[in-house]
Amino acid sequence: LYDIYTPMVKDYQMNFTFDEAKELVFKALSVLGKDYLNNLKKAFDERWIDIYNNKGKRTGAYSSGFYDTKPYLLLNYEGKYEDVTTLIHELGHSMHTYYSCQNNPYNLSSYNIFVAEVASTVNELLLVHYLIKNSQNKQEKLFLLNQLMELYKSTIYRQVMFAEFERD
Repeated sequence: LYDIYTPMVKDYQMNFTFDEAKELVFKALSVLGKDYLNNLKKAFDERWIDIYNNKGKRTGAYSSGFYDTKPYLLLNYEGKYEDVTTLIHELGHSMHTYYSCQNNPYNLSSYNIFVAEVASTVNELLLVHYLIKNSQNKQEKLFLLNQLMELYKSTIYRQVMFAEFERD
């Protein structure tokens, strides 16, 4: 396992304002259709997202919603590529919760952790594929391909290990 964490390419910096990240999110997720985009727009317009670092705010990112609340999202956005992937990942959780609560009775609206990672990971995959397709820079493409491989490793490989651990 030790060697799967070694990056295959040199670090490459990609920086985005929050507005640029938001635009990327909508472009990358446009393949999910108008209904999805309209509901995703609610997350931004209705302020489901606490965007920036703040004194006393917990680190990392988190999406939390319940049957009778919006699926609020905590971020600590600093404009790095990883922050954009975190945004789109957590929006996957938020949209999953939103649709689950909108389309199921209370007793059937929850889902387990393993299933929760599907929507968030699909969002991340759509983002990196969109960025690779639209990149004109060789170093950027190599960086993005490495990020894609990291996503496969951390999601497909590691999440399955987590699931096996929980099962056993």
